[in-house]
Amino acid sequence: MLRVGIISAAWGAKAHLPAWRALDGVEAVAICTSRQETADAAKAAYGFQKAYGDYRAMATEPEIDIIDVGTRPHLRFDMVMQALAGGKHVYAGIPFGDTLEHAREMTRLQQRKKLVGVVDAYSQFTPAIAYMRELIAEGYLGEPWGFSCRFHLQLFTESQVNVPHYVWFADKTHGASVLRNLGSHALNALVTMLGPARAVVASLGQKLNQWRLPDGQVLHPEVSDHATLLLRLANSVTGAVDLVWAGGDGSGFTLAVHGSKGRLEVRSPHFPDPFATQLFGSQSRGYLDQASTPLDIPERFSRAPGLAFDAPAPVPASLPMAFAMRRMCDEINGAPIKAAPDFAQALHVQAIIDAAERSNSAGVWTDVSS
Repeated sequence: MLRVGIISAAWGAKAHLPAWRALDGVEAVAICTSRQETADAAKAAYGFQKAYGDYRAMATEPEIDIIDVGTRPHLRFDMVMQALAGGKHVYAGIPFGDTLEHAREMTRLQQRKKLVGVVDAYSQFTPAIAYMRELIAEGYLGEPWGFSCRFHLQLFTESQVNVPHYVWFADKTHGASVLRNLGSHALNALVTMLGPARAVVASLGQKLNQWRLPDGQVLHPEVSDHATLLLRLANSVTGAVDLVWAGGDGSGFTLAVHGSKGRLEVRSPHFPDPFATQLFGSQSRGYLDQASTPLDIPERFSRAPGLAFDAPAPVPASLPMAFAMRRMCDEINGAPIKAAPDFAQALHVQAIIDAAERSNSAGVWTDVSS
């Protein structure tokens, strides 16, 4: 039995906790928040055995094997480092680091301690995306030639903030931006399909200069809400990633890859969750051919031994999270399987983000750090 402690009574309790509880051989035993009284309240509300008002105490608890760190990026670094120093395996949120150097330090310590580190880039376990990755590996596309990704959400619009719990995104010191948040999900899905990136040229912009909250308060954000990247991968495949979280058309998520034999495309009307995301493909060679044929996704991408929900996941994200958590636990228990998305992949995505930010300043192609 692997025992899990969760830092965060918000998204951690709402989405991560159902995923952990869906796994056989895992018990979520503890919750940690910034104050003991809120931790005690969360313990009572969610049925935990222990509550902590200090993450350092959780990191040294011998009865905990895995710590799930789900706080804001600028707070997460020390929490992850303390958990690793305490010998705990770590499931960490994304964006992985508030800086590239912090991402490197977390990865180095995780590897040196020989612990399992996984990040919450759960989109790559969304069934349609996971099946697309398998089809590419099996040669459905032939030789991959190019890709495009479009991720447009209306989190913030001219008239209102649609996610009032995430207004902290506006403060650049917290480590968020459209590139760091939406980009982390898109880039993790992309590199797991097509391999690592070699260089990037990017344009980042802030189009919406104020956010109106439901109570009438107006915030002036300090972070980019539009990002366009041209990526050259290590295998020389080149493509574009377009990210928007303010206004725009709110068209959702699309990731398309084309090659010598065909085309595959995943589409979601919003975030790529397991129930709304569809996969389309085509291997014909007709004029103006598009990936227009819906592909049936095998049930193994939404069901697995040792993973069960009493009903469809109460929060859609919990299902792909549970797949990532299942792989993590299997590796911890000695199975011949590699946890994913691991810290090494997260570090590479952080390096792409860092290179994109430097490219935006310099206006040139920028190499992605190893």
